[in-house]
Amino acid sequence: MKRLTLVVSFVILLQFFFNCAFGGLAGSALLFDGTDDYVHAPYIDAYQLPVFTFEAWVYPTTDLSSSESTGHILGRGEDEISDNAGPYLNIRSESSPWGNGVGVGYEDNSDNDYVFSTDYYPPVDTWTHLAVTRSSDGQLSIYSNENLLSQWDSTATPTSNCFQELTIGSLWADGGTMILKGFFTGAIDEVRVWNVARSDVEIAANYNRLIDPASPGLIGYWNFDDGFGTTASDLTGNNNATLGLDGTGSDVPSWIDSTTPIP
Repeated sequence: MKRLTLVVSFVILLQFFFNCAFGGLAGSALLFDGTDDYVHAPYIDAYQLPVFTFEAWVYPTTDLSSSESTGHILGRGEDEISDNAGPYLNIRSESSPWGNGVGVGYEDNSDNDYVFSTDYYPPVDTWTHLAVTRSSDGQLSIYSNENLLSQWDSTATPTSNCFQELTIGSLWADGGTMILKGFFTGAIDEVRVWNVARSDVEIAANYNRLIDPASPGLIGYWNFDDGFGTTASDLTGNNNATLGLDGTGSDVPSWIDSTTPIP
């Protein structure tokens, strides 16, 4: 019996060290309060993306169609110096003048706004995978759980003159002064940023699976499996993110156990 106990204890200890070495507590996500919670990663040149794929699992805890504000998922908002906004993925309420439901927006180098909306709202208290791609020929596509929602051809090229940081759960906007707006209400998990336009087949094959952080074209991968602390590790090694401003205030989202349908 003592030998069995020793073996079991040794296995548990190995599992503990494995979790510490490879991302902390496995199966975590972040819960955003919709008031001031957000995550941010400093600007890097890799975020200048005329061609891109954004992916995230979202779990809204309120009806975003009737929300008073847009729920931003991830992207780069307006740059205070250039006044240009990089691409972003969000969910707009029915009262939004910029379109309704899951959508994408960005500006070009001339500060012209482009928005693309689907009129689709992810169900409340349910995990939904969202993805958007833009190819080199300007085809922009938005997906939910691998299913194509909407598609546009020959879209304008996103700005190459935005140097804003990347945010998750909110977005920088210029309202006279630069402020964070559109705080997301609910949980977010498995955030991925690519510098390639993933195909329908690639999205369908991988949206509900863990992926190799060394996958070609993957430039940001925050799976939130750290499970504790003030930092969300970027598994690509490019750019770790900070919870809230500095990990200490009321703007820090909460670590929770993730129930995303990923084996």
